[in-house]
Amino acid sequence: MSTAKTIRPLNDFVLLRRQKSESTTKGGLFIPDDRQIKSLFGEVLAVGPGKYKKNSSERVPMALKPGDVVMLRGVTSVVGEIGDDDEGNDMLMIREEDIDGIVDEP
Repeated sequence: MSTAKTIRPLNDFVLLRRQKSESTTKGGLFIPDDRQIKSLFGEVLAVGPGKYKKNSSERVPMALKPGDVVMLRGVTSVVGEIGDDDEGNDMLMIREEDIDGIVDEP
């Protein structure tokens, strides 16, 4: 993916690819794009080095790494929508604090 290689997040920012929303119901009915609910999950593409501790030159280390699958808050303050990747997934730049958890695969 070329965008992840050209955008390097700073401080506590995270570049991620939102997972694609379901385009059909369980019964097989098509859901138009304007009616699809945005996915609350995404894959981390790149992370910044962490924000600075208050009144210090030390950084708070990031808890995320590229490749992590994360769960986003329902209401996320998106810093920037980068656009879509080759598969039509939204790419977002958000703060680490807007991520509620890391999805561990069993």
